[in-house]
Amino acid sequence: MFRKEVKVYEKKQLELELSKEECKMLQKLVSIYINILSFEEKELFLLGCKNARLYNKNIEIIRD
Repeated sequence: MFRKEVKVYEKKQLELELSKEECKMLQKLVSIYINILSFEEKELFLLGCKNARLYNKNIEIIRD
């Protein structure tokens, strides 16, 4: 068994014992969460690029 300490808002700590299967599931969940954040960052970046292109096109720096 693996032990995991969890901090609660009331500044109390709980000890949870996770099985190997639970650890693998938690690892997969964290991996999915990181991938979602990465997609969100890329989406914001591309949206910013699109807006910058439209702005430059509107002030006639870029011509199609």
